[in-house]
Amino acid sequence: WSVRGRGAKGALVPGWVVKVVLVQLACLYFFNGWSKLQSPIWRNGFVMYWVAHDLAWCQCPWAGAHAPVWALRLSAQVVLVWELVFPLLVLWPRGRAVALALGALFHLATLCTLEVGMFALYSLACYAPFVPWERLHREVG
Repeated sequence: WSVRGRGAKGALVPGWVVKVVLVQLACLYFFNGWSKLQSPIWRNGFVMYWVAHDLAWCQCPWAGAHAPVWALRLSAQVVLVWELVFPLLVLWPRGRAVALALGALFHLATLCTLEVGMFALYSLACYAPFVPWERLHREVG
C-alpha cells in the first residue's frame, strides 16, 4: 500500500494516490459488474457472442465468428465475476496482484478486439500507480 523512496520527496508515486485510485477502481468495477448482473445476456454469457458478431463493435469479426461459443461465454462470465469481486480481492496483497493482473489483461484484450476508442488505454493508465516504479528505478539505475 505504501510506496517507498528516499524520504517524502524521493517517492515517485505518493502512497495516498495509489489508495485513492484503488478505491476508485474498486467502485467502478463493482458497479459495472452490478449493472451487468441485471442483464440476462450478461448472466448467461452470450453478450460476448453477440459482440463478436457485431461489425460495429468487433475489430476482427472473422476471428469472433470462428471463436468457440463456450469461450466467448466463459470470457463474459469471467469479466462479470472479476468486476464483482474486485473490491474484495484488493483487500489483501496477493488478491490485489491477481485483480490488477486480470484487469490489465482485460483492458489489453479490449484494446486488441473491440472498437471502444481510447477507453482501453485510459483504463490501463489507471494501473500506472500500481507499477513498482521505485524497484524498477533501482534495478535500472
